[in-house]
Amino acid sequence: MSATARIEMSKTLFSLPRLHRAAHGEERKVTWLELFYDLVYVAVLIQLGNVLSEQISLEGFGRFVILFLPLWWAWTGMTFYMNRFVVNDLPHRLLIYLQITAIAVLGISLEGAFTGLTQQFSLAYAAIRLVQVLLYVRTWKHEPATRPLTQRYVTGYLVGIALWVVAGFLPMPYAAGLWLLALAIEIGNAFLPGTRALVSLLPPDAEHMRERYGIFIIIVLGESFIKTITNASGTAISLEILVFSLLAIFVVFGLWWLYFDDVEAAEIKHRLFAPYVWIYAHLPLSLGITAFGVASKKIFASAGEDHLKSGYVVLYCGALILFALASAALELALEQEHERKKDWRRAGWRLGMAAAMAGLMLFGASLGALGFIAVVAAIVLVVVALDEWPHIQEPR
Repeated sequence: MSATARIEMSKTLFSLPRLHRAAHGEERKVTWLELFYDLVYVAVLIQLGNVLSEQISLEGFGRFVILFLPLWWAWTGMTFYMNRFVVNDLPHRLLIYLQITAIAVLGISLEGAFTGLTQQFSLAYAAIRLVQVLLYVRTWKHEPATRPLTQRYVTGYLVGIALWVVAGFLPMPYAAGLWLLALAIEIGNAFLPGTRALVSLLPPDAEHMRERYGIFIIIVLGESFIKTITNASGTAISLEILVFSLLAIFVVFGLWWLYFDDVEAAEIKHRLFAPYVWIYAHLPLSLGITAFGVASKKIFASAGEDHLKSGYVVLYCGALILFALASAALELALEQEHERKKDWRRAGWRLGMAAAMAGLMLFGASLGALGFIAVVAAIVLVVVALDEWPHIQEPR
């Protein structure tokens, strides 16, 4: 092995974490390790969808939300770390391996998180956060400029970890209460004035963040296809099912369109809370899309029937309402080609979509599967057309 090769291997095995400086024009690309890391969330989200699918009710949806919150927050925490620091050596990869293992255990525990696997679920999540702490501890010695912010993150995580561990030894509903308290402390820590001041000194790379969150939205959108295709495996395609499928796929395509169409042309506003609105609007957005995937599977299973179960309609419409409201918040946090009127106009179309879906929730069950999906597709088509109308008048 040549000396150059040995040096390169040494850099791969042991290289110190360094701060990514987006303000200096340094480009930050999504790494192969980040994409591999996302794969485990694909499997976990499938399991989470199965939990909701088995209990479509107000209680079932409440449990689904409680389980979704820590998943999204764990992914977001890792995304921020990888956005701010550049590191890909052997110790880092081993820590990511340990976190992936803990996430897999968390996914296995989802179905019994509220019954016999509460302790396993709680301790698995505590392990995920502990790895996050170890990652930040590695940066402490090598990047002194980040120590004040790192200290705040680590403190919040350690408090959360302690609560998750205690929750593992409590019965329901006390364990779930501690889960929510731990998440409230960690998320609330990010909004403290001192934390926000430190973040403003070390801002994340906006382009990398948009790409990472966009990838996550692609993942949850893909879940709707996975669930529906899995459920429909072996189904003979009749004309009615073909028409239903074309309309249902258009709805998914429309959701993709509403999120991604102008994502390259828009920038996150630099106003005080706009970046926070943009980041945290992705929580209800991704939650809504995940629930939409479950509802899509249920509606497809009812194709050919003259009447739908009201629970399926409420879940489907409610999921799209969440998507529309979160999408409206995203539009207000973005600047579309530096035209403020466009931001409000696009947000308004999405609020109109939420209102239309709320109305459809009341009578959609009586339309049958084909009629229901046709109305939904028409609503989505109108919103997409309204978004595109200015581009038709003034080509990009």
